[in-house]
Amino acid sequence: MEFVVKATEGRSARVFVEGKEVATIGPRGKAMFSVRSESFGDWKVELRDDGEIRPFSAEITCEGKSELALKIRNHLFFYKGAAYLLTGIPEEVRPADHVLGKRHVSRLDSFPFAGLDEVDRETWGRLRLHRGSSVGEVDGASPQEFRVTLSDELSEIGLPLSAALYLLYNSGQGARGW
Repeated sequence: MEFVVKATEGRSARVFVEGKEVATIGPRGKAMFSVRSESFGDWKVELRDDGEIRPFSAEITCEGKSELALKIRNHLFFYKGAAYLLTGIPEEVRPADHVLGKRHVSRLDSFPFAGLDEVDRETWGRLRLHRGSSVGEVDGASPQEFRVTLSDELSEIGLPLSAALYLLYNSGQGARGW
């Protein structure tokens, strides 16, 4: 499924699927945003990790629920028992093509950890060396037209993940500037 996010005014944006508007993104506080959608539900995206502003980290919760739906820390997140790396280099893509090409969401099939809190310091430092299977692409990292294409395995979190990626890419790699 492809999500296209387009900036409107201020810190707001609109999200489109197949040319039809499906959601709006709006500010809710410092480094906190609401994603409102009749089709996909309402979400809160906070550009923090455990209350701290960290580069390329976010916490996503479904409105009305207290537990986290998704936590991204330093490009890495876990969903339904699998590890995923944002802007990772998939096995099927040459590193040279990755430098100037589209960014990928990769599933790390052989990742040795089961959760964010288990990842050791050495692995965090070498995280970009892990390669996996491409399950999505990020293209056009600008507010004018930001495209996120995700495979079916991420469809349940496609809207909030796309919104979080848009906000992370367009906020100076985290909450700086918002």
